[in-house]
Amino acid sequence: MLKLETSKLVLHEKGDKKDARIVEAMHGGVGKGWAKPLFADKISSHKLRFIHYAELLAGSSCGVHGHPPRCEEIWYILEGEGLLTTDTAEYKVGPHDAHLVKSGGVHGVKNTGNKELKWLCINLIQEDK
Repeated sequence: MLKLETSKLVLHEKGDKKDARIVEAMHGGVGKGWAKPLFADKISSHKLRFIHYAELLAGSSCGVHGHPPRCEEIWYILEGEGLLTTDTAEYKVGPHDAHLVKSGGVHGVKNTGNKELKWLCINLIQEDK
C-alpha cells in the first residue's frame, strides 16, 4: 500500500504482493514469480546518479539526511529490520519494503534487528527541461 505523507516529499511502499502480477517463465526462465511496480507515476524524469548496496550492523544507524537539489532516492530493503525516520513519520521496515525520498525530503534508518540490515540505494537526478 502506498502512503503519501503530508509533506509529499517521502513515499513508502510495503513489501506485499498487492498490485503485483504473477509472471511465468520470467524472461525465458522457468517457474513462477511475481513483479510489482514501485512508485508508478511518482518519479519525475531522471537520470541515474548511482546504485549502492548498503549494510548496517545490528544497533547501527544511518543519520537523517537530505540530498542535493533535484535528487530523489529509493531504498529497497533486502534483509533485516529497521526503523526508518523521515521529516514527518517513522516506519518499521523489513524485506521488500521500498522507500522514496523526493527532492527536498530527508530520511535515515536505524537497524533494530539482531543481524545486518541490507538494502539497495538508487539515487536519481532530475533531467534538465
